[in-house]
Amino acid sequence: MKAYDGHAPIRINSNGDFDANHGVIDGDGSADNPWVIENYVINGTGYGYCIYIGNTTDYFVIQNCYLHNASGYQNSQYYENSGVILYNVENGLVKDSKMATNYNGIYLYGSSNNVIEDNLVIMNSYQGINLWHSSDCNLVINNTVGLNEWYGIYVVGFENQYNGMSCDYNNITRNIAWYNTCGGMYLAIAEHNEIYSNDFSFNELYGIGYSQELASWNNVTYNYISENYYGMYIGASSENNIVCHNQIQSSVEYGIYVTESDNNLIHQNNIINNTYQAYDDSENNWDNGYPSGGNFWSDYNGTDEYSGPGQNEFGSDGIGDMSYGLEGNGEDAYPWMGPVGSYGLGRRVEPSGLGRRVEPS
Repeated sequence: MKAYDGHAPIRINSNGDFDANHGVIDGDGSADNPWVIENYVINGTGYGYCIYIGNTTDYFVIQNCYLHNASGYQNSQYYENSGVILYNVENGLVKDSKMATNYNGIYLYGSSNNVIEDNLVIMNSYQGINLWHSSDCNLVINNTVGLNEWYGIYVVGFENQYNGMSCDYNNITRNIAWYNTCGGMYLAIAEHNEIYSNDFSFNELYGIGYSQELASWNNVTYNYISENYYGMYIGASSENNIVCHNQIQSSVEYGIYVTESDNNLIHQNNIINNTYQAYDDSENNWDNGYPSGGNFWSDYNGTDEYSGPGQNEFGSDGIGDMSYGLEGNGEDAYPWMGPVGSYGLGRRVEPSGLGRRVEPS
């Protein structure tokens, strides 16, 4: 890794701006030879951004940069006080960089088919990684996102899904979102997103929060969600989501809390040692029938002497003979007697850069 070179904030607002005068050091904008912006430390004080790229379709990469202190132009989609802003952009790659002490660490507005990979996004005063206003088909992978004052990862459309501004088909994979004030991740006005194999732990409010409205048809699978206030909160007409193969444990309040949201399928999760395991005031499915079964509940005290769809055939099958009742309306008809897998990334050593509130070097 090369040492950083100091550079003024960079503003690129068309494919024609990819040149040396705008901080580009290599490339031709093709998929095989993208434009390269790298090895810069940029202080965005007074500019509202460290690197702004807008209205482009050329391929480019931002890498090995330290982007900090963007300020001066909050509440404008063109600035928004962010380390990196991608506005109406396709084919970008942002990787191996640090974004700290901005408003947003990385902010995508109406930008699709981009990759956000292997970044350290910490100590920002709003969101860590913010996908907003019809930002679709992006890959957010292997980032460490922590100590942000709102959410680590924020995927939210604009106003409502019916105006075509929903954030859809994004892939949020293998990220660590720890110690964020509001939560590890927030999802609203967003459909068909894959939230896979992340670690959402030690956040002050939610591990994952579905709220506001219309976060539907999303898959939340193989995540590790531990020691948040709520492990997962699903509310306000967030429907037809699949929540399975997650480990949700040690929540201060509820492991999973569902309100005013129907037709979600929640099964084959390990729900362990939360103060209150789950609540559901709506109409959702907490098992996937027999023999797929429901969830493992650490406080389930039933027996396993019978088997079959009616649990009335002789011989055990690993599924409890009696259903597990949730607070509210929910019921798991086929609770597992033991954990149904080891999911998510699991407990590990604290990632570099988290746990200390000094500005990274």
